[in-house]
Amino acid sequence: MSAATRMPPLPPPLEGQRFETVPTAGGQAGVVHDPAQGAYAATLRVGGRQFALVDPAEQEVLLSLWGDALAAFCREGSPVAEVRWSEWVAPAGMEEQHAYLREHATAEPAGAAQASYREVLGSVAPVATRHEVLVTVVVSARRGRSSARRREREGVTPAVAVLLEEVRQLRRRLEAAGLFVWGPLDVRELWRAVRVRLDPSIMSALEGTGCSLAERAGLSSVTDRGPLRARTEWSQVSVDGAVHRSWWFRDWPRTDVGPAWMANLLLFCGCVRTVSVCLQPVPLRVSQRAILRQAAKLESDVSQRQRSGFRVGAYHRRAAQAVEEREEELVSGFSELEYVGLVTATASSVSELDTAGADLVEVAAGCHVELQPLQGRHADGLAAALPLARGLAHRLVTA
Repeated sequence: MSAATRMPPLPPPLEGQRFETVPTAGGQAGVVHDPAQGAYAATLRVGGRQFALVDPAEQEVLLSLWGDALAAFCREGSPVAEVRWSEWVAPAGMEEQHAYLREHATAEPAGAAQASYREVLGSVAPVATRHEVLVTVVVSARRGRSSARRREREGVTPAVAVLLEEVRQLRRRLEAAGLFVWGPLDVRELWRAVRVRLDPSIMSALEGTGCSLAERAGLSSVTDRGPLRARTEWSQVSVDGAVHRSWWFRDWPRTDVGPAWMANLLLFCGCVRTVSVCLQPVPLRVSQRAILRQAAKLESDVSQRQRSGFRVGAYHRRAAQAVEEREEELVSGFSELEYVGLVTATASSVSELDTAGADLVEVAAGCHVELQPLQGRHADGLAAALPLARGLAHRLVTA
């Protein structure tokens, strides 16, 4: 039976969401419920091979397998409202390596090998980073009523049963695509992911290097640690000792790019940052109506320009060609997803955030992406960088 877990309150932009523990065949899953939007979310942790190191042909195959994994969400009547992947980068620290050395060190005085190993750890510590990729599936209870009734399980909310089944199927498809998948994450893992993204300075405490006496005695846990202060401003969001700023992909590449076109942005480690892509499945009938509307609008615009003696330029010809190609792909069986790309930078001060933001904008430009700050909506950008049920403030797709 699902049970609400007592958690510290979230900051105002994220408040109102509840964490629930749901029993599964393999243990327990953490589910985030957002009553305001009628949404439920669960998260997988995903890893893969060194994508940038394989040849372009294999990269193309891997990307097509990722597309196949997402396409199943675009079926008619799908309860999935959003699939969100986020790639978070932060300094890794060497605590795990030092702990390994302490555990395996011999009783004899440290020899040359141990001294050499410590020297290596000291040299790589300043540049060591951790990359964590999370894939969050968000189910709309409103859109999935019929599916929920078919999949209802004893003691589990119907919408949660649907969510767990969708996550199970996604995990199977991702593993078939050659990815390593862990989860769904439990409540403790979910809260840790949320907490370190809200304020990375608490990372050492969560990993045990700064545990209090109560935590070492088992009288408290990571789920007792919540943000103490949050403030939303026009140009950033502050949570405890961290300042966040988000940008959206205003312009994606307009020219043909290779499968690893975003590599420089994903590998950028100049600051703590999260790259997120929010994908919303589009049912076939919605895609068809959108194509008809766009084609009719373009044809009407061309006719009006010709009657008025205005030139029909390359922009209109290219737009009409894009609509035709989109229709051809739809007829050929391809699925559509609405998407938006976001980048959220995190720093300990506004000056550091300004520097990190300038670097990110420059790196993104090298990937043929134009970033624009989410002025006045940085809380939405921060929400999209977290494994929660609340993502964008409005839906991209109207079913």
